[in-house]
Amino acid sequence: MQLHCFILGFIMVMVIIMDSIMEDIITDSIVDSVSTAKRLRFTTLSANPANYH
Repeated sequence: MQLHCFILGFIMVMVIIMDSIMEDIITDSIVDSVSTAKRLRFTTLSANPANYH
């Protein structure tokens, strides 16, 4: 019974760790793509001042 509880707890911890790692990776990629998009928009705006309102 004790071993069963230990395995269950271990699985829970692993799931939590994996979830946070995946969340970090996903957040990082989202932030990267957003900053890239902002940078691209900024360069196009500064390259063509007529677009700037």
